[in-house]
Amino acid sequence: MHGSKLVSILKLFDQNELKQFEKFVKSPFFSSGRDVKGLFSIFKNAYPEFSSSAILRTNIHSKLFKKEKFNERRVKNLTASLTRMAESFLVHNKVALNKTEYKTKLAEIFFQKGSEKLFLSSLRTDDKDNVCISLTDPDNCYNEYKLLRLKEKYFISKNRFVEAIPYRVNYTENLLLHQYIACFKRLKDKEIFPIFYNTPFAGSLFDSVIENTDFDALLASLDNRNYALKWLLEIYYCIYKAIQLNKDIQSEKYYFRLKEIFFAHLNEFTIGEKCYIFDAMATYCMMRDSINDHFSRECFEVYKNMLKENAFKYNPNEYMSTTLYGNIIFWAYDLEEYDWLEKFISKYSDDLRPENKDDLVNLAKAHLYFGKKDFLNSLHSIDKVRNEFLLYKIQVRNLKFKLYFELNFIEEAYKLIDSFRHFLKENTEINEIFKERAIDFIGIYVKLLNGKSDTSAIDFESLRARIDNMQGYELRPWMLSKLNELVKKR
Repeated sequence: MHGSKLVSILKLFDQNELKQFEKFVKSPFFSSGRDVKGLFSIFKNAYPEFSSSAILRTNIHSKLFKKEKFNERRVKNLTASLTRMAESFLVHNKVALNKTEYKTKLAEIFFQKGSEKLFLSSLRTDDKDNVCISLTDPDNCYNEYKLLRLKEKYFISKNRFVEAIPYRVNYTENLLLHQYIACFKRLKDKEIFPIFYNTPFAGSLFDSVIENTDFDALLASLDNRNYALKWLLEIYYCIYKAIQLNKDIQSEKYYFRLKEIFFAHLNEFTIGEKCYIFDAMATYCMMRDSINDHFSRECFEVYKNMLKENAFKYNPNEYMSTTLYGNIIFWAYDLEEYDWLEKFISKYSDDLRPENKDDLVNLAKAHLYFGKKDFLNSLHSIDKVRNEFLLYKIQVRNLKFKLYFELNFIEEAYKLIDSFRHFLKENTEINEIFKERAIDFIGIYVKLLNGKSDTSAIDFESLRARIDNMQGYELRPWMLSKLNELVKKR
């Protein structure tokens, strides 16, 4: 039972959801016909690890049916019933917690059952949530569309066609707005997927639409027509243009325009959409940082605002992503914000997925110790990182390169060089440009390593030029600092 579907579902529940599910199980309305209250009690006592032997089928049978002969089918049937109830609870909860979806389904039921009075009453209780909150969320946008379609159908059913037209216009406008927002989001993906994931983003219809649409002319036209939600569309367009032009100074114009509009309308977005926009801003800052190093500090401020707004995950019930946690660590470390980093580790580590937490906390502490020049404790922490996530592999190696250099662990450094070469050769997920730069780094690192024992073997001018050409590479500042130390030793 430890690996059963029921256990997998119950592991998704937090404490509050488990309490709500208990009420759900005890309610006769949701009963599946079998009494599963006793079975639920057994699993509740095993929450959250579900490692107890009490949930073995034989032990469940003994607990529920005392001295009766073991009947595996009986336990399987009860488990299947409780599993279906858990699935129904998740769906029921999702609908109940989504105001737009709940109101849409209620209005739809009243309309289908022919109750005009109740149907109109359900529409009047619509609570006027800001339209942009619905339109940036695909699920809410679809429910908003269905609600407006129901209103249109009602007036058509009464032969009041003129009154139906505004609803058709309204949902058409809303759908178009949502689709353009979605389009700009995918255009952003088209720019970053080949860089970050070494994977193209292409589709015949999508590419043809993009190639034949003048987005600047569209926005100018909306401006001339005083379109009330032009600002919303402009935010996503600016995200796309900033990232598309990240190597050009013009990209900064789009970034700061995006920032201006976003903060002016910050309270009009859901937490999930804030998370998306903050993440997009940070992505641009990372890309621009290789050209303009002022964006290191800007990126760090984006992350601080993201945390301040509690917008570091798309849904309150989700965990903080491992990538986001890692990125925040590295920017704080690079900017030598060690006191801030220490507080961040303490405050946000419990928001990580349990199976990733130890690896990420050790990764964070390793960087914190290194920043404070406590190299042995840094090495002790980094050696505890076991996760195979690609981000860890690169960052763990980068820190170990520095640690072995600082601690004069020459043999370990050469072993690491060899394993890194094999890693770069065999890994298909890494961008070719990054691979080329990593190979250049290895060549520079070997020269720096040899220079520790014999500075006469180094052509300092040539080596400095090679490091200068590594603009944007994470280890470039460290390489320059080590080169300067060797210069002083000459």
